Amino acid sequence: MVLVGCQDSSDGMPTSAGAMSTSVSVGTSARISPAKDVAPWDPCALSSDAVRATGLDPDSKKTGVAGVEFDGWNVCDWRASARWYNTSIFAGFPTLQEVRDRKDFTDLKALRIDGRQAVQFKLASDNDHLGCGVAVEVPRGTVIFDVLGRYSEPRQEDPCVVAVRHATELVKYLPGN
Repeated sequence: MVLVGCQDSSDGMPTSAGAMSTSVSVGTSARISPAKDVAPWDPCALSSDAVRATGLDPDSKKTGVAGVEFDGWNVCDWRASARWYNTSIFAGFPTLQEVRDRKDFTDLKALRIDGRQAVQFKLASDNDHLGCGVAVEVPRGTVIFDVLGRYSEPRQEDPCVVAVRHATELVKYLPGN
């Protein structure tokens, strides 16, 4: 993975320094930061067969963001079998509208994935165009599929095409199905 480091944001949501960050700020609502174990879903519970079927290496699984866990979020990361990118899946409480409202997300594109509202986005600071995210609405929050290309490997596909593909192939495992 190409994460340089990890830091806490001012609102307790995970952010990464120097790479694609799919952290989603919680607005000023009266929402309380829930404990990690009550996030809307745990992507690390995906079976090895499901992970392998979407082109990820189940043996490369890592939890958290650069090994750091954050309250209110369940995060799991896998290296692609093609080896030129990693995919992280974030499950948290921000709404899809809160994802859309992020000022550091650009190129937003509304999608429907298996009948669910979703939004594709890029990080404004991703000048090398290595990453893309797809946030899918689930009961009590969103699940974000984040694709991040490796600097050391040539890009084989558009990261947004890959992120949409992973979201489409794995949506059947999300809560509410």
